Amino acid sequence: MSTRLPRVRAVIVVGFAAVFALLGFAADQVFAGGPAWSASVAAAPTVHNVTSVPVIVWHEMNNGCKPQDATCVAHDPETVSSRQFGDELGWLHQQGYHTVTMSQYVAWTENERGPMPSKPVLLIADNGIGNFLLGAQPYLAQYHDTMTAAIVTGFADGAAGECPDPRFQPGCGPDNRGWDLTWAQLKQLGPQYDFILEAGASGHFVQADDTYFYTTKLAGESDSSYEHRVTSEQSQGWQELISELGSRVDKQAWVVPYSDLGYPRGDLASSTPQPYNGPAGWLVSYAGAKYKAVFVEDAERNGIQHERFRLDVNGQDTLSYFSATLRSEIQAGDFGWGPAQ
Repeated sequence: MSTRLPRVRAVIVVGFAAVFALLGFAADQVFAGGPAWSASVAAAPTVHNVTSVPVIVWHEMNNGCKPQDATCVAHDPETVSSRQFGDELGWLHQQGYHTVTMSQYVAWTENERGPMPSKPVLLIADNGIGNFLLGAQPYLAQYHDTMTAAIVTGFADGAAGECPDPRFQPGCGPDNRGWDLTWAQLKQLGPQYDFILEAGASGHFVQADDTYFYTTKLAGESDSSYEHRVTSEQSQGWQELISELGSRVDKQAWVVPYSDLGYPRGDLASSTPQPYNGPAGWLVSYAGAKYKAVFVEDAERNGIQHERFRLDVNGQDTLSYFSATLRSEIQAGDFGWGPAQ
């Protein structure tokens, strides 16, 4: 979540029955309506000196709206409709964009002159939510796209009824079943997906005092204990993620829960409003030293300490808003190789 401007999205799919059948999707999962985009996909020429790679993130699909709705006006602003998502992928391809994997993106952050497809774009799905990962897969297959799924291991555990750390998992158990994907379901996702960590067993859950794990020390907790807790949670999360999903995991990147690295309150107008009471600057430095790409939703931080800005798509966003906002962020240098100007 971010207090930055709301984001966009829209979709289409017509006559994909053969593709869906190939992927094992039931007929009632196919949305047959809206304008049809061309399914042809041109080979991406390899270029060098790419100075900007847009990063776009989604969370949920059809949670409180109909699949064919042009936008998803629902209680949860993070959900899009099937049609929104398809329209957005269609627009990206119409504009000549080609998706890249996380490993390709990280290599680019290390060397701006490295080879990339022309007009590259990185797509991310947060949290491991089933309605989005399953709903997006046919569209990704249609356009030959790839997407990185950022996983909360505690959500995947909870979806199967396992609660390894109930102190930080008040919603674990029945609330997660049927919402987040289990490990078995994540393994069954198609080759369109690779995986990175968002949080481990406890990192994305609300604590008793309504503050969030990464930015807040517990009552009576020392700085050293806080740092040990954060690093241990990260280490254990990665171990479980790799144990379950193996070679499809990329350890070089991290999606920061709530996009919050513990910036001082008011430091950035667009920063997520979480309080930070840990050692000054420690969390930002830790993330910058550990990862080659640290995804946040603060454009002002892009390229600083390996932090990378990503555009968050919300259900209220029209296709025109999506396209205009993406173009505006690109023009502002918010996805650039170095810090935004």
